[in-house]
Order: sequence, then C-alpha cells, then structure tokens
Amino acid sequence: MIPTEETAEWSLPYFDDEHPIKINGNSALRVRLTTTYKIDGVKLNPGLSYNRENLYYELHEQIGSLDPIHSALPIIEDVDSLPADRSIVVDDLDEGFQAHRRTPSLEPSRRFGPFAWLIDQHTEVILDENLPLETGFGLSRSFPNYWRRQTQNLMLAPYGRYRQSFAYIWANLESPVVEFRATLPEDGEWRLQYHYPWVVPIEWRNESEIPDDNTLSLVISQREQAYETPLDIKPMSYGWNTVGRFEMKSDPVSVKIVYRPKSHSDSVRIYADAIRWTPVD
Repeated sequence: MIPTEETAEWSLPYFDDEHPIKINGNSALRVRLTTTYKIDGVKLNPGLSYNRENLYYELHEQIGSLDPIHSALPIIEDVDSLPADRSIVVDDLDEGFQAHRRTPSLEPSRRFGPFAWLIDQHTEVILDENLPLETGFGLSRSFPNYWRRQTQNLMLAPYGRYRQSFAYIWANLESPVVEFRATLPEDGEWRLQYHYPWVVPIEWRNESEIPDDNTLSLVISQREQAYETPLDIKPMSYGWNTVGRFEMKSDPVSVKIVYRPKSHSDSVRIYADAIRWTPVD
C-alpha cells in the first residue's frame, strides 16, 4: 500500500509469498486492511494468475478511521456477488481498438562497425498486437508520427484486464487516427471517460509534451450523428477522466482520437489507453 506524501512510512505492509491471498476462479473476496496512515494506492502482485504484471489502483476517496479493537470483522471473507457494473470498457488490446496507421519500415539496417548495433535504426522491432513495442531498455526504434505500444513502468500505469499496456504516439504532424469501437445495449444518456495512465505527480510532466489547447479531440460517431469534443490533457489526473455526457442509441458507437497540431508545433505525446461508457441513471 502506498502512503500519501504527508503520511509516508516506507515500512509498507504486504502479504508475502508464504502467506498469499488465494482467490478461486470465477469468485471474489473482500480483504480488509488496517493501516496507521492514509494511503494513496494499492499495488497488487497477481502471482500465478493469467495477468502476471503488477496492478496499481489509486484510491480517490479515503475511508474514515476505525479503531481495530471495536471491529470483529474477518480480514478475508467470501463475497457472494460483485456489485453490478454496467460500464463498457474498450482497452487498447481489445478487438474494438484499431489504429488506422501508416506502416513504418520494420527492417533493421545493415550493421557496420563494432558499435553499429547501438544505432537506433539498426535495432530489431518487436510487434505487440501489430504495433511496434517500446521495450524500455533504450534500444527501441523511434517511430515519430507512428502509433506504438508500451507496457507499465514507474511513471505510467495503464488500464488492462490481463495485461496493462497503452498505445501512444510522438506527433508533430496530424496523427493517424486511433479508434475505440463498442456497442451500447440501451438508449439513453451515457457518460464517456478517458483513461489517463500518468500515475506520478502531475508536476513531473514535461508541459511541452502536452498537446496545445484545441488540437486534440474525440470524435464520437453513431449512425448518422457525430460529436466532436475537446480532449484537454492539462487538468487530467491519473485514472478515469470524464469527457462528457451524450444521448446515445443502442447501436455500435465509435470514439476516435484526432490530433490537429498548429503549424510548426513541437512533438507531443498522445496516449490511447482505454475509454469507458457508463449509463447515467
């Protein structure tokens, strides 16, 4: 568990390998943890589950203090059923995600000299679901104005059901469109949210890498209707950020990320991690 900055105590509580929490398939557990400080988030090591990557969850609401002496509730208990979640999430690894992209040259150049393998264009390219993968070891090929994929690291904690990854692009030109497609099950008002994967303090961001105002937008299309709404990254915090509410039909819907830079713009970093539709009751 990650303490807040005001209450940081880095002798963190954890369940070790000898005493793990075991959850059977198609079941749920409720786990109660008591700390002497407020926490900002929880990091979960899923062990031998299908998702082997650590999962990070930020806590937006703090639970009130509780004297453990007056609590006789068990630490771990079975949960009969999970709360109904009517949200529809489209992740960058789902079938509903598509990058309409130009295909960069993936062939490495011929190597000359003892240090030629260090040169960017000489390194091999790994594809992850048809996008070049950023390995994070400093030897990845750079593909400006092309979409690529990256996995979780210390600064970025993307959404993911089984594997946490996101698509992103360094762009100083009008970028190829990425699209999240889903089918809404009912007519009515729906809330659209965008998942922002930057998990460390916002102050650590390089402002020059954030798209200028009125250059990044979401285009929402359904039947003959289309909405275009600005996607303002500057005020966003980690996790789900609400884009807006829209009257939608029970039909397929498309959400496209569109970047139209100003002339002579510096390269900016654009994330395509996940979107979420939730019916408004």
